[in-house]
Amino acid sequence: MKSRILGAVTTGLLGTCLAFAEASKTVGNNDRVALFNVPLKCEAVPEIGCGSLSKPILLELQRQPNISEAWLNGTGTIVAVIGADGSDRESMASRVKSTLKGSGAEGTELIGEERERALRSFASRTDWYRGADVDRLSKREAAVIAARLVHRVQTKISLPEATVRTLVADLTQVIQDRFISDAKTSKQEFEDDVLNVVRKNLDEKGVAAFREAAAKGIRPLPEDKEGATNKTPDCCSIKLG
Repeated sequence: MKSRILGAVTTGLLGTCLAFAEASKTVGNNDRVALFNVPLKCEAVPEIGCGSLSKPILLELQRQPNISEAWLNGTGTIVAVIGADGSDRESMASRVKSTLKGSGAEGTELIGEERERALRSFASRTDWYRGADVDRLSKREAAVIAARLVHRVQTKISLPEATVRTLVADLTQVIQDRFISDAKTSKQEFEDDVLNVVRKNLDEKGVAAFREAAAKGIRPLPEDKEGATNKTPDCCSIKLG
């Protein structure tokens, strides 16, 4: 019995290793793949990439004739591009740097061991997002921000659990729409939408508590017990009067 179990485990591990090695070989031997360190974290949720910052960059890269695919890793720290047929690394790298600079970001191409490590990650495509797929990061970001603001309200007033769930869900939807919609609303329209949701779910005391919570910004603060306290980029700011 033990020998059969050991054999099954060994076979499974061997198959996984072979599959991973084959994926790494495919990417690692492809000179058309280039990877760049990038500052595309969403600082409102530092653990993930900022979808609204990275989406236009990835889409712009994919429109370039010498680039067939552009990807962002889940932490927003690496962009990977795959060149189109006939492309060369030098022209592709130049295009990536130019596109990043035009968006107010900087990119440094990975080389050596750092590149090899990133290639192994990219080969798996686990927690990598291509083009508009970064909307999934924006949805995660919106949910975290909504929960953070509601938690701050809860430190000031008591809320029924059902109200908490509904308010978080409604706020998540409004913030998410702001991040991923192609038809961008104005800042004032967005803030009005947020306040409409808050007023629908809370009384005047609750609305006042939410205004106080929002006035602190949406980046994580020490009192939130979430860690990072970096400056929030424009993509992630909510300010209510």
